[in-house]
Amino acid sequence: QPNPQDHESSLNVINGFRWLAGLPDDVKENEEWSTLCQGTAHTINRIGKVPPDHIIKDQYLTPTYCAQAVYQQVAKDSLLSENSNSCFESSYKLFKDEGSNNDGVVGHRRYLLHPNLKTVGFGFYPLKYEKFAENHYWIRPAVTVLRVKENDNIGYIENGVPSNLKFISWPSAGPFPISHLPSNWHISHPMFKNAELSDLEILVTRDDGIELSISRIVLEKSSLNRDALILIMSAEAL
Repeated sequence: QPNPQDHESSLNVINGFRWLAGLPDDVKENEEWSTLCQGTAHTINRIGKVPPDHIIKDQYLTPTYCAQAVYQQVAKDSLLSENSNSCFESSYKLFKDEGSNNDGVVGHRRYLLHPNLKTVGFGFYPLKYEKFAENHYWIRPAVTVLRVKENDNIGYIENGVPSNLKFISWPSAGPFPISHLPSNWHISHPMFKNAELSDLEILVTRDDGIELSISRIVLEKSSLNRDALILIMSAEAL
């Protein structure tokens, strides 16, 4: 069953980090969305794997997978993750956006830091071991479904930086808790839409002037607002 306290804690993570980034911290949970997210999480748990393309195939729209056709759109409209212990843990991990699949993209975090984000839904289904023969079990992963848009629309903003900010970034401008520092840093600004790496001179330094080395730099133009500069910091820098 859904855990209201877990949903509240997840919402606090999202709004707390948005506040730290200088963005509106008034995101609300839509309970109808959360009901659909819970069903979608259950279906993906039954499938046994989070679909990397967010597409629940028609073959799974059967009672065996506890599926409804509407879950296909919910999966497309959501951030999906597996193997966390709660929505709260997953929401935090989505902000850090670590892992080889997220290097140079950090799409989960950029959705959660989108200035237009006003509504979310939460669904979580825990890890299950299902016996199908003597000493043999299906391992069905814990699944989190965090809905951030409806029918593929989050409310696109051409100049998507609020008037109180010069840019949207993570780590955010100003003091930042070092314990939450990710290896993938990003800065979003409309000027990056038409920029090339050859146009940019990038230098990252500490307050004491020591330069921090960067492993890789990406101009991410394939998703969302197509306006992000992503810095993958070296292990030495971190």
